[in-house]
Amino acid sequence: GSVEMPSRTHVGYLAQTVDLNLDLTPLDICAQAFAELTLIDAEISRIQEELHHVHDPDEQMKLAGELSGLYERQALLGAEQQTGEIEKVLKGMGFAENTFKDPLHTFSGGWRMRVELARLLLVRPEVLLLDEPTNHLDIESILWFEKYLTTYESTVLIVSHDQHFLDHVTTRTLEIELQEIRDYPCPYQKAMEMKQELREIKESAYRNQQRVIAHKEKLIDKFRAKASKAKFAKALQTEVDRMTPIELDESDDKAIKLRFATGLRAGRVVYRIINLKKAYGPKVVINNLDLTIDRGSRIAFVGQNGQGKTTLAKMMAGVLPLDEGMIDVGANVTCGYYAQDQPDKIDTQRRVIDILREAAPNESEGRLRTILGAMLFSGEDVDKKCSVLSGGERARLAFACMLMTPSNVLILDEPTNHLDIQSKEILKEALMEYEGTLIVVSHDIHFLNGLTTTTLEFADGSIKMHLYDISEFLERRDILDLRLLEMKSQPQINTIPVVESIQQAKPVGSRARRDLQRRIQNLEKSIEKLELQKTELEQEMSKTDFYFREDAKTRTELYQTVSAELDQKTKAWESLITEWEEDTSSK
Repeated sequence: GSVEMPSRTHVGYLAQTVDLNLDLTPLDICAQAFAELTLIDAEISRIQEELHHVHDPDEQMKLAGELSGLYERQALLGAEQQTGEIEKVLKGMGFAENTFKDPLHTFSGGWRMRVELARLLLVRPEVLLLDEPTNHLDIESILWFEKYLTTYESTVLIVSHDQHFLDHVTTRTLEIELQEIRDYPCPYQKAMEMKQELREIKESAYRNQQRVIAHKEKLIDKFRAKASKAKFAKALQTEVDRMTPIELDESDDKAIKLRFATGLRAGRVVYRIINLKKAYGPKVVINNLDLTIDRGSRIAFVGQNGQGKTTLAKMMAGVLPLDEGMIDVGANVTCGYYAQDQPDKIDTQRRVIDILREAAPNESEGRLRTILGAMLFSGEDVDKKCSVLSGGERARLAFACMLMTPSNVLILDEPTNHLDIQSKEILKEALMEYEGTLIVVSHDIHFLNGLTTTTLEFADGSIKMHLYDISEFLERRDILDLRLLEMKSQPQINTIPVVESIQQAKPVGSRARRDLQRRIQNLEKSIEKLELQKTELEQEMSKTDFYFREDAKTRTELYQTVSAELDQKTKAWESLITEWEEDTSSK
């Protein structure tokens, strides 16, 4: 096949891994974005010189068009605002101004990725291709990046497993499944809802068609042998033969059931933390913490960045020393720990199956391959070297190793960072059935919802235990997006206007306003379903044989009913939106 695009189209690509000159600084790398200006200046001079010697009108028009495009590109790159633009983007990516001139070898891999992303944004390509761009960004940077992309004037294509990010910045979803591409004209969450609705409609149509065929074939068998009915039987057979069979779409959704191996039953108290303190230099992260965790607890660590979530998880897992106080580990406690950088610790020179075999040396080859297959490593994938695996594949391999090691306490630090949406669901299902104590550090509300029963909040230098799950925790704080809770300071960002998407709006204080918002959301869902049903009926009615069908009248009446209900609900929605706007403007 071929990939076609207009000539002189600038394509910017952010890969999951980058290779940069580590002696350069963030300023040096970002300045490379403006190297194109030098080339543009030279090309403008060349074309201007050529125009002096060309007399063919067609050739002059062609050169003039090229010159116009170069001037537009020059203006887009903003030659006069280079320094200000670089500083703005670097700060948006989370860099402190005093680090702009530090060499890249002093930064971690995640921060180097941010430098490359900053450079790419400064290039301002007409087509921006981003492969997992949020993997190495903190909450502030993600929210800044979302705002940047929603105002980006060119085409953006994103590969991402961050559902919040996709819903906030995209308007179209391409799903690649079983070597097919399905195109949905909406963000991810609505696309998946549309996919499910279309699947249900198609399954219903398939069942109806099968019932019709079975009924007609029964009549054909009954009348075929009778001479007086043979003609009728033949006509029925012709009808069956002419039917366009409805075929159900295949799906690669895997019905996989995983289980984390549970060790011996632990004592009633698995952790007793007394007067705990941890500092990094002069900065005290955790101070005078007293905490008791009972067997079977399921706790989410949430809150502001830099307040000690990962630090406490590491100390409980025994991989970080304490400064003061003590952590008393209960009887028979065996801890399984997943670190944020767990995928990066895998030996890249070894094969996938060798890594798992080391974690479970007594397991059979067949059992190892079964577990790897459950974690989506199939066929020859198990013999791959880990150096060729993506971040998500390494994360799945790390979890496969944990599955093989019995434990009665699991501590997981940002376990979904590199996982695709399907793998997240597989992991969540396994954790839902885990019988031990579960502690999860995460900002992924989809993942935490229903998984934990207690919430440990890290905020403003204190740690508070709340005896309810993440949904109630957020509801009590009148916020929908867990990421906003993790901000060090509340940003002045209005990512999505209220009128454009009431569903994304932050709930406001009064009960009346919240009720109004819920009514609007419910109406929007009803309108979407009615619009989909109306479109399906219109497609059905547009077929040439529709009005010869026995159910043509009832289907037409259904269409009229759906249309009337859609009009009614749309007017009701418009009325509520007006009420919302008037109430907002009066505050």
